[in-house]
Amino acid sequence: MKLTRRRVWLIVFLFCVVFWGLVVATFAYAARDDNSKPGNKPGERNQLADLQKIKKLDLNDKQRKFIESLIVKPEPK
Repeated sequence: MKLTRRRVWLIVFLFCVVFWGLVVATFAYAARDDNSKPGNKPGERNQLADLQKIKKLDLNDKQRKFIESLIVKPEPK
C-alpha cells in the first residue's frame, strides 16, 4: 500500500486531534469538582431508619436489647 503525501498528512492530523483531545479530556476530568455530598456518610447515618430496620428483624428480646444498646439515640433539642 503506497502512502501519498495527502494520506500521510491526514493520518498525522487525525493523530494530533485524537492525542490533544485525550490531553484536554484528561485535564478536564482532573479539574472536575468532586465535592458532591453523598447521601449518608458512615458517621452520619439516619438513626430512625436504623431503628425501623431493627424493628422489622425477627429477634428475641436479648438480641434486640443488645442491638439497641449499641445505637446512640439522638439527643432531644
